[in-house]
Amino acid sequence: MILRDQKQKIFVSKITPKKILGFTLLETLISVVIVMLLAAAGFAVFYSFKKNSELSVWSNNLLEVTNIAKQRTMQSEGASSYGIHFNEDSFVMFSGLSFDAASASNQIYILPETLEIADISLVSATPDVVFSRITGRVENYGTVVIRQKSDNTLNMVVHIDPSGNVGLGTIELPPDSSRVTDSRHVQFTYDQNVSTATTMTLYFPDSTPVSAPIAFQTYFSGGEFSWSGTVNVNGSSQVLKIMTHGVGLTTATFSVHRDRRYNNKPLQINLDGQNLINYTAAGVETKGSSIWVQSPVRQ
Repeated sequence: MILRDQKQKIFVSKITPKKILGFTLLETLISVVIVMLLAAAGFAVFYSFKKNSELSVWSNNLLEVTNIAKQRTMQSEGASSYGIHFNEDSFVMFSGLSFDAASASNQIYILPETLEIADISLVSATPDVVFSRITGRVENYGTVVIRQKSDNTLNMVVHIDPSGNVGLGTIELPPDSSRVTDSRHVQFTYDQNVSTATTMTLYFPDSTPVSAPIAFQTYFSGGEFSWSGTVNVNGSSQVLKIMTHGVGLTTATFSVHRDRRYNNKPLQINLDGQNLINYTAAGVETKGSSIWVQSPVRQ
């Protein structure tokens, strides 16, 4: 019996370690990898949520401040109109009929470093929206886009319509059959890669021709081009805004704002020698001579 007990003990001592043995090295590594993947996925979800939340907060901040400017105007606060001025990294509520950067009454709202106002698409070249004291309407209406610098697909569109109402998303306009369009805002497609373009030229074939070169790359940022300015043509100021709404490897969609209230000279817009679009003094637009450009469409 003793010998059997001893053999049994020896036998048990041989199989017990196999039953209670802990994780192998491979199992441990697999467990660590799973934990790391779960942690990475959790961080990605949290980071995405944070970016979307930040974008939503500041879009709504812009809506609120714009509505306050309209309310103050309608209430004749300070016997003044109020407006919003847009910058790439901020927006400003100001009083008066025009923006004065030096005014002590300006209320400046600076975006977080992760956000930017990437596209200011208003009917005139000035980045200001001013409300009318009597009606609350605006003449310079349109949209602005707030987006994440690190991911252009994360963005929100804020619109201001002619009645002075603001909201998220594009402006709802009547069908084309009933909407009056003109040449103050046109779009056209240019079937070339513009990411390496060098010079855009505004050529005014007036009595004394004026040529205004624009260093394209200076205004090409984040994969989009945006320029606005005033050109003096024989004593008459011409106010323009030119931008892209989509740049690909082989095509680019251009948008030109040329309000006939502030422009009275014929114009040709060229890019590296390619004629993109032309205007008569009265503002009638025609397709440029470049074989790569499509016919302009009024917006």
